[in-house]
Amino acid sequence: MTRFNRNAGFFGLLGLIAALAAGCGDSQKVKVTDKNTDRKNMDPVESFLKGMGSYNGQDLAEVMTMFEPGVVWHNHNAMDAEIKGRSSLAKQLLGERTVFPDSKIGIENVYVFGGDLVMSGVFRGTQQGPIRSIPASGKKIAYNLLYFVDMEGGRAQKIDAYFNMASALRQIGVIQTTEKPVPKWPEGKAKVIRGSRSEDVERLVRSFFAALEASSFDKLAEIATGDLVYSDKAAIKSFEGLEAAKDVLKKEREEFLTMKFKVRELKTHGDFAAAQVQLVGQHVVEKNGKKDPPRSVELDRAYLLSIKDGKIAAVDVYRDEVAIYREYGVKPMTAVLHLSDKPEVPAPADTAGQDPADSEKKTAQQPPTPESAKEKPDEGPAKKAAEKKMSPKAAKGPKAQK
Repeated sequence: MTRFNRNAGFFGLLGLIAALAAGCGDSQKVKVTDKNTDRKNMDPVESFLKGMGSYNGQDLAEVMTMFEPGVVWHNHNAMDAEIKGRSSLAKQLLGERTVFPDSKIGIENVYVFGGDLVMSGVFRGTQQGPIRSIPASGKKIAYNLLYFVDMEGGRAQKIDAYFNMASALRQIGVIQTTEKPVPKWPEGKAKVIRGSRSEDVERLVRSFFAALEASSFDKLAEIATGDLVYSDKAAIKSFEGLEAAKDVLKKEREEFLTMKFKVRELKTHGDFAAAQVQLVGQHVVEKNGKKDPPRSVELDRAYLLSIKDGKIAAVDVYRDEVAIYREYGVKPMTAVLHLSDKPEVPAPADTAGQDPADSEKKTAQQPPTPESAKEKPDEGPAKKAAEKKMSPKAAKGPKAQK
């Protein structure tokens, strides 16, 4: 897998936006001290929620005390970025605050698995600062996020973050789409859910992934409830009922000649499961009624599953819509053009082994003109600046996953 050596966001801010805004906080510093000497002896949930409260309250120095000095933060999106060390996180936090000074995180649920946590929530903020050539739009953004947090005592030593880069880019106008869905903000206190490991739930979850791999959608009727709710947290869409969920899963499965879910981490207890997986397969793009040769892809995802009476009652999937383009050698900022409301852009020729930047130059072509030339696009400052930066030529890429 190609890894982009870029900086990434802090508490769920897009890896892409933080990469573009890198350096915004260079002239400032967060003094990182262990002023709370009791942090290591604090309950992991209490420590985590205190850190989130400090973040929402703008106390950046206090926020940093919830991390071990050697903490590793990994954003599982198209940037595939890893931030190492507490001081690097502090620098990114300042850059984020420059762009979104009012940013907050609403915590929905905190799942407790021994000493480790999985947190689902929503990030929101107003773009008050520039993102390189994209000026401040004054627009509000919000998107779903999921954290896997490995705690050492009362401090976080490893965080795996999942969120969709495209959500905020739609909302500030960089990606031109008619629909700009916004997730619901969690109200009230975070729900803390505790439990002990369940081997039965673990087998159930692995059966779910096996059914998708084998296209055994009838098997879902045996392991899922009839009122199953399947939620795509990236697209911010939910599909209610077993048949509706099967239709969505079938459509995605058809895009792959082969599909394998490599489960990297699976946390379970009686009523819930959280899984970090890597979807590995042969992706196929169809254009003009013909299928291109399959392309090997590796996509990071995370799943939250709710269990009821021994069956799967709800599935939440966290993915990044832009990530698939990385596998085709397309840069993230070029890939966003393919997610706009335009005719399909065909896939590039095989460029395996080439540098993504070189591949993009060799396979570039002008994006097709929208069918209705009479429709005047939004001419806001964010779009003008984005077009100025991205309009020259866009590399070909796969059909966006909807």
